[in-house]
Amino acid sequence: GNTMSREDFFRKELTTELRRVEAMMRKDESVRRRSTTMLIYGPTRTPGSWSPPDETANAPLATGDLFVERDGFYYYRGRSDDMFKSAGCWVSPTAVEEVLRGHPVVAECAVVATLVGALSVPGAFVVLDREVSESPELIGELRRHCRERLPDHMCPARIRFVTELPRTSTGKVQRFKLRERSPA
Repeated sequence: GNTMSREDFFRKELTTELRRVEAMMRKDESVRRRSTTMLIYGPTRTPGSWSPPDETANAPLATGDLFVERDGFYYYRGRSDDMFKSAGCWVSPTAVEEVLRGHPVVAECAVVATLVGALSVPGAFVVLDREVSESPELIGELRRHCRERLPDHMCPARIRFVTELPRTSTGKVQRFKLRERSPA
């Protein structure tokens, strides 16, 4: 009579936890204005320890995924381990990539930290649409496109055109390989 399917149980638990996180966010308005790390509570969380359960078994799990809440929706901003500082401010590669992909000639792109002298700055690897040829003028156009939409510290200081981005077997961009190949 009173049984609940596993799917319904997890849906109920996840909904409860999301409401709890939303309530905490509403109490602290400053959290709503910046990226927040996703925390997972309850039975939907997979314990990441091989050791016997202890008091940390019920602690929240920080996923490393960054979100910002706007108008009741959560927007993915990237992974905390992909973030880097430029000019003393945090850069979300995902935010820069969204702007670059908004340009009509950009098929896909990836942004990583690159060094210019001793400074860490955004560097972009850009795959162009097939009909478009790379040129210094196009680099200038992409930089202007970014400057009109992003704070200065997030605008790519280096842009390199590539034919493809390195990916894992599941299709994720391998940023570590791009960091090894600094944009020109």
